[in-house]
Amino acid sequence: MKKRDNQFYQQFQAVFSSSAPEIARLAAGFQLILEHELANAKHEMELLRALGDRDGLIKEQIKHNTIQHAASIFSDCYFRATGEPWTPQEEAHA
Repeated sequence: MKKRDNQFYQQFQAVFSSSAPEIARLAAGFQLILEHELANAKHEMELLRALGDRDGLIKEQIKHNTIQHAASIFSDCYFRATGEPWTPQEEAHA
């Protein structure tokens, strides 16, 4: 397992084993996954751009935009559930 993946797994476990309210753990867990996936997609896009793989780059850009759209859906659902806007916290999972 890569060091980065191990660190992600530990952070993920820490979020859901905390004593925070369920909705706060859900939001923090989603944010952690969101940041991880967006970072992976960004890295992959940079690699594909450097390799000149236009088709692969387009697929990765679609994936990146889909993840961003999922975040906006989560934000709307969070607002409907809590009455408060979802504002991802800096270092919420640290």
